Amino acid sequence: ASCFVAPMAARSAPEAGSVAAAQLQQQGAFAEAQSQASAWSSPLAIGAALGLLIAVAGGKPVLAVDWDNGESVFNGNCTSCHAGGNNTIVAEKKLKKEALEKYLTGGYSVASIAGCNPALAADLENGESVFNGNCTSCHAGGNNTIVAEKKLKKEALEKYLTGGYSVASIITQVTNGKNSMPAFGEKLGPDDIDDVANYVYGQASKW
Repeated sequence: ASCFVAPMAARSAPEAGSVAAAQLQQQGAFAEAQSQASAWSSPLAIGAALGLLIAVAGGKPVLAVDWDNGESVFNGNCTSCHAGGNNTIVAEKKLKKEALEKYLTGGYSVASIAGCNPALAADLENGESVFNGNCTSCHAGGNNTIVAEKKLKKEALEKYLTGGYSVASIITQVTNGKNSMPAFGEKLGPDDIDDVANYVYGQASKW
């Protein structure tokens, strides 16, 4: 069986510009939500992160985060254990940047705070294919033939990867490269980079 999909009309220049502007605003909002957790001068970040992720997952451009609602959500649901970004149950697992990087599954990111698993949206089979086609010459089995201790295993990623063990950090490394690792940002498309980053993130605890 086959089907015909009508070609989509190309976006006009103004429309394309609007989409690009919305994407930039979206990225800026994500950065702002993450930066709030660094200081915890206000218990705003977690509720805002939840609202931000919901808006993004719904496909709507995030033009502004409702910080007041974020604070209200936090105060109404989280302060009994996390007032001021602390943790009354497990003291070291605070809601401060260093603790989130160390203890939060997925690392310090809005998606991790909101409990969203980015791998659910990734094509892990394609990620494995991209890995096998581009990475195994140095990283077969999660190892590193150039700098032996800098493996792709969870403990090594937590220790050596800029930004720690998170999908976002792996994406940055793959895109931009670092030291002896080449950049793949011009060789691989964004979807392939996202897929291979999620594949490596998932495999890191299995290798």
